[in-house]
Amino acid sequence: MVDLYLYDHKKIIKVFKGDCHGVVLEKRRNWENPNDPHVCFFLIVEDDGNWFESKTGIADSYWLPDTIEQLTFALEWVKEYCRKTPGGGWEYAD
Repeated sequence: MVDLYLYDHKKIIKVFKGDCHGVVLEKRRNWENPNDPHVCFFLIVEDDGNWFESKTGIADSYWLPDTIEQLTFALEWVKEYCRKTPGGGWEYAD
């Protein structure tokens, strides 16, 4: 299985994969502050054993439960390992 999304994302913190959909947590890409600890996320999708970043965000509703499950796992992980910011986001410190 090849994780093709890794080529474009160098600040990955954690990955959650379901049967077809997954969630990747990464540090915010901030050119002015490369040490910005804010956590961002994006969705990945599986096709023929390879994982790609979702470019369209469109998927069959059949996969909605799988997506929600991975988002829930990601949220629970963030709540446990990250610090909530006053603005409502989350920060991760290595």
